[in-house]
Amino acid sequence: MMVRKVLLKNKDSRSLFNSDVIEYKEILWLVPEWLHGPTKGTLVPARIISLDGMPVRAAGPQHRGVDFLLSTPLSTELLDGRKESQNPLVIEGPTNIILNADTDFRR
Repeated sequence: MMVRKVLLKNKDSRSLFNSDVIEYKEILWLVPEWLHGPTKGTLVPARIISLDGMPVRAAGPQHRGVDFLLSTPLSTELLDGRKESQNPLVIEGPTNIILNADTDFRR
């Protein structure tokens, strides 16, 4: 599983920022925060936010270091895990996603 980057807007501050995105179960998921994994050198997502059905498109060459653009702004509460949500679906602490910090993240 390769970690890629998405450019999106914070709904509250209106600021643009990059976040990690993974493909899991054939859906793109935003990963706003990583935690230390069960073994040295691994990371697990604190939460994943489904981008299924959201307007995500491939980034053009003018967006260096970014793979996707997300048109829908997301709230700080959602990104920080302070808001439960079914739309978009948020999964807190998925236990079956473990990535290698050295090989699964694009540099």
